[in-house]
Amino acid sequence: MRNKENKSYQLLKAMASTMTRTMKKILETENVDAVVNELLGDVLKMYGASRVFVIYKQKGKLNIIDTVADGITPIPKNNDEAFEWHSLWKNAIENDSYVMIDDVEKLDDKYARSRQALLNLGVKSHASVPLKLEKQDIEGVLSIDINDRTYHWEADDLEWLFTTANTVLTWRHLKQSQEKLKAERANSQDILEKVPIGLISFDMDGNATRINSKALELFGFKDFSVLSNFNIFTSPLLCDQTKEEIRRRPYYDSFFFFHQGFSPESQSNVPPGSRTIRIDTRYSKIYDNDGNHRGYLGAYIDRSAETSSDEKVRDLDEIISMTAEVAQIGYARINIMTDVGYATRQWYVNNGMAVNDQYRGLEFFTSSLHPDDRHHITDFREAAKRGENPKLQALVRVNEKDGHWDFQKVFSVVTKYDPEHTVVDVSAVPQNVTEQIAMEQNLIEAKERAESADKMKTAFLASMSHEIRTPLNSIIGFSRLLCQDSVSKKDKEEMAAIVEKNNEMLLQLVSDLLDLAQLESGSMVFTQDKVDVNKLCNDVAMSTMLKVKQGVKVITQCGRPQLTIKSDLGRLTQVLVNFASNAAKFTSEGHVKIGYSIVNDDTIRFYVEDTGIGIPPEMHSRIFDRFTKVNSFSQGAGIGLEISRAIAHHLGGEIGVDSEQGKGSTFWFELKAVSSVG
Repeated sequence: MRNKENKSYQLLKAMASTMTRTMKKILETENVDAVVNELLGDVLKMYGASRVFVIYKQKGKLNIIDTVADGITPIPKNNDEAFEWHSLWKNAIENDSYVMIDDVEKLDDKYARSRQALLNLGVKSHASVPLKLEKQDIEGVLSIDINDRTYHWEADDLEWLFTTANTVLTWRHLKQSQEKLKAERANSQDILEKVPIGLISFDMDGNATRINSKALELFGFKDFSVLSNFNIFTSPLLCDQTKEEIRRRPYYDSFFFFHQGFSPESQSNVPPGSRTIRIDTRYSKIYDNDGNHRGYLGAYIDRSAETSSDEKVRDLDEIISMTAEVAQIGYARINIMTDVGYATRQWYVNNGMAVNDQYRGLEFFTSSLHPDDRHHITDFREAAKRGENPKLQALVRVNEKDGHWDFQKVFSVVTKYDPEHTVVDVSAVPQNVTEQIAMEQNLIEAKERAESADKMKTAFLASMSHEIRTPLNSIIGFSRLLCQDSVSKKDKEEMAAIVEKNNEMLLQLVSDLLDLAQLESGSMVFTQDKVDVNKLCNDVAMSTMLKVKQGVKVITQCGRPQLTIKSDLGRLTQVLVNFASNAAKFTSEGHVKIGYSIVNDDTIRFYVEDTGIGIPPEMHSRIFDRFTKVNSFSQGAGIGLEISRAIAHHLGGEIGVDSEQGKGSTFWFELKAVSSVG
């Protein structure tokens, strides 16, 4: 049995290593034939086989790829008849099964022809699996011949061979795709060079992949290298709307202006006097033979000679407008003496107004501003009328929507001052910076959260240092006294009790810290078992009796004579013990009651009631928060109730407290668990 397990392990290890290496090489190299030959060699070596081969049909002809050991004769590549689909393979492989022959000589007489064909090749043991994808016809077989010995084939071998066969199929399909791609590329290149217009092909991401000589001539370049980084979806030559239409439509007509001989990236910084041409374009989607979208084709024609000066001005104005829209920058020019002017459409958009050809007046504009920001505009206007040549740079709120305001940076100057002819022109450039303001606010909030977390960490470390040092000092101090002979037996008993109490406190503190760490990392373990609820309450009550002050009674109150639910006993106990320990700590007289009741027939409510000091009303909402303590001088880290809340929520329940200061508290948590009564 050990040998079999060892063989399975070694086979699995070899399979993982070989498949990982093979698939990596298939993805990294174009020479897929070499990868498959190496894969067959790995199979040959792993089994100590004589021959590993693949037979597949292609265009009605059998093709054979094989790898053989030293001294073994390869299979004749032109002997189609020797490996026709004889009965052995027809009955198994073509029915999506396999062939595994431990000893060829023992093969049944009904497969005599197959047996003889294998014996003619000197084969003693043989295995074959089909090359076949789900719901498709068989494409061939993968086979192993062992000539020097018989071999007992097992399920692990079969799994390995099927995995190898799938890899070989991946190779075949990849090779076919490569051949098809080469043909498509050759055809595409031929078309690119023959047409009399500039053509550039792009991949799915918009990167330039091919360019014909006409396009090189049109753009003024000698070779493809200058345009190799050109991308239609990131190029500044095209506006966002054009890029979106290229992606969306089967074809899209557009145009742009281009400085001949300069790369697309340098179009905004070219020497004066360089030749600028207008290029009309048509972008079309490219599809393969199967109708799959594979990229884009750009057709470019120089229309400079056909474009008048007026058309160029209008086109350039449109480009500037589009650029302004992308940057959300508006422009307005107003004669503040007559309150007449004009504005770009982006100016109207920034201010939340309907686009109009005519400026509608300062009063209309200021009404859209936040009341506290309107003085910026009115003060600037009055100063401009007085001839003070003011400049306005301000951040204003505008275009209120559902209580939220857009933010604009406004820059205004006086561009013409001629009050004698009733002309004081003011130019204003507002930019919508709402997104930047939001990002700045998010950064501020993130900084504040980080600082708060740092303060909490510091407070936590300080608190833990104090909470750990207190019981540790008691343990060390009294442990030393216990070692002295001069201490009486009675005093030693009292000291031992103090040490034991502080041991328990230190253990509880460490346990809470570990639970908190598990909650933070999400690794706290929960299980589902049958829980005897009455026994749970009684066990918690017994442990609480050892903690309460003298004169305080511990009471159990069970809602049913017997009740079993399915939950996590350890976590339920942890929550109840936490409640009960707090009750014992803060109750000097009266009682601590531990129990449960049934609510609405499907919910169980656990509770711990005490007659202790109670909790102030302002602390009810945060008593379960981390480091919250009713009495800052009491021992404890203030994390037990947070852990209890997390446990209750994980179990699908709710947790809470009812308390009145000076009269006591009732901590409770509810679970929908009564339906699982056993």
